[in-house]
Amino acid sequence: MASELQVGKVRVSPENITAELQLYRDDSTINAAGTAIGDINFGGADADNDNAARLRVKSDAAWTSTSSPTAFEFQTCPDGSEALATRLTIDSTGLATFSAGIKNEKGIYGGQITIADDAVGTITPPRKA
Repeated sequence: MASELQVGKVRVSPENITAELQLYRDDSTINAAGTAIGDINFGGADADNDNAARLRVKSDAAWTSTSSPTAFEFQTCPDGSEALATRLTIDSTGLATFSAGIKNEKGIYGGQITIADDAVGTITPPRKA
């Protein structure tokens, strides 16, 4: 069995006992927040070959030799659209931001969600009209 497969900047290899998929940006221009580092795109021919969903990693600030702050975005297309929209972002501080609220089996919570540093959380549902 081959120990490593590399095509361009994509490498699949076993590291110790854990397999690894690495997307690597090989340049030194990650010098501002919002610079795309890598994407994993999902799409199909029925959608005009457009991306229907994307996992994106981007810089959260300028990178240096000792700091690589990143943010992870989860993007999907809303019904009736082909435009990607960011639904969840986890930034370099660990803060998770949901763009459309959170849903459980009982319904959608579109109100404010706060989880403090001590892991005590509160959910404030939107007020009924």
